[in-house]
Amino acid sequence: MIDVNGLVEPLLTQAGVPVYFSYPEQFTDVPAISFYNLSDTAGFRADDSEWAQVARVQVDIWADRAIETGKIGIDVDAIMQRDGWIREYAADLPKQTDDQLFHRTMRFAKEIYY
Repeated sequence: MIDVNGLVEPLLTQAGVPVYFSYPEQFTDVPAISFYNLSDTAGFRADDSEWAQVARVQVDIWADRAIETGKIGIDVDAIMQRDGWIREYAADLPKQTDDQLFHRTMRFAKEIYY
């Protein structure tokens, strides 16, 4: 098994905005990206051994303006796809109040062989 968080964090930093594990403790530095390992299961097996794992990660983008979440989302998608990740989901989440940030959520999956 591989620690997926250790693989994803350096990829996301290529988007050029602060990256946080799980959830930003403060939203003083936006736009920002947060991420975490959504699920991790055994993948390909042979000869009584696991040879791969299937990982899914959740990536959230936070910004003051909706156009920023869209642009950063396009960048994140390109970065993740270059590394073999497949986008399974992307959506803008509605603001509940005018004080909240714009928020785009994305999910990526990859079968990782070792």
